Amino acid sequence: MNSKTTSSVFIRKAVFRTFKYSSALSLAMLAHSVSASGLDLTGNPIDMIFAEKNEVRLRVARISPNISGEHDRAGFGETGDIGDTFITGTLGVKFDVADNWSFSLEGDRPYYGRVNYRNWAAGRFLGYFDSRSLTGLARYKFNKNWSVFGGARWIALRGELNSFGAKTHLAPSSEVGAVIGGAFEIPEMAIRVSLSYAEEQRHRLEADGSIVAPGEIAPITVSGATGILLPEQIRLDFQTPVSRSTLLFGGIRWSNWSDTDIWPGQDIDEGELSLVDFSDTAVATYSLGATQLITDSFALTGTIGYEEDNNNEVNFLNVLGGFVTYGVAATYIADNYKSTVALTYTPLDDKTGDFFGADLSYESNEIWALGFQLNYTF
Repeated sequence: MNSKTTSSVFIRKAVFRTFKYSSALSLAMLAHSVSASGLDLTGNPIDMIFAEKNEVRLRVARISPNISGEHDRAGFGETGDIGDTFITGTLGVKFDVADNWSFSLEGDRPYYGRVNYRNWAAGRFLGYFDSRSLTGLARYKFNKNWSVFGGARWIALRGELNSFGAKTHLAPSSEVGAVIGGAFEIPEMAIRVSLSYAEEQRHRLEADGSIVAPGEIAPITVSGATGILLPEQIRLDFQTPVSRSTLLFGGIRWSNWSDTDIWPGQDIDEGELSLVDFSDTAVATYSLGATQLITDSFALTGTIGYEEDNNNEVNFLNVLGGFVTYGVAATYIADNYKSTVALTYTPLDDKTGDFFGADLSYESNEIWALGFQLNYTF
């Protein structure tokens, strides 16, 4: 046999067919569950299109933020835990229609933010921002090494604000944006590099209700459109074997949040009444992981992620500093399915800023996430 034992038995059959038919990058997405001030849950991944066979994938995560701070203004003080535990998930399918053509369709919850200031003596403040999305992609292979893909992503947004007894409802809005990209791979060695771009989306949510600013008594009537700009994103992802049973994977995601400022109604200026203000901010998020095949039926994965601080002022939803995320996962592999359980821990950097004339500071906070993923091939 030789020639380095036939290239270590074709890199252990391309690291067991790239970790049994599905992209290892999906484990990083399962593990890293929060980004960009906690609003970006998934990073708009495109890895479903790279599944080696026809596949259905279900992913569910329980995310538990432990976030509290203190406001120096009289009548406020300690915020209590403002982060409520929530469940999120994705469901996708990928199928081949010809030797060179494949398609994928995936629904998820890409953006979510909720803060509940329930302990302030001045009253309760609740801010809520949610989304749903559906992404359809088509991929064409020029040959076994080069391919291009593209499609559309539909995103629907809605929100609600309860400020010290005054309520504002943001009516749902939906838009469609393009997704394009390309990839280079060496299938027999489980090597792949992909580059993708998702365009920005401009949403207009009709606001109706009223707002009370912290420390004020009189409500401000809110009506008209609320403009929300979801960021354009560029992703660079890779995977490569480092031994016959170890697969290294990771990526860099650049998100342009520069013009994203959520404030209800046209008659409210940008500023401290914003739910979140990312003005002049572009955020880079990094991830790196490795999967070790223990046997042909069991694998362990470790991941690490990093996101720089967005350097914007503290705001109702903008309460996270930068962070490093640590994740572990275990996977059981069967003939036509595999199941994965993942756990991540994210200690958050401290964040302090002026908020309505007094310091609002967040220190020693963290986020835990528990995820489950099921891949079924057919």
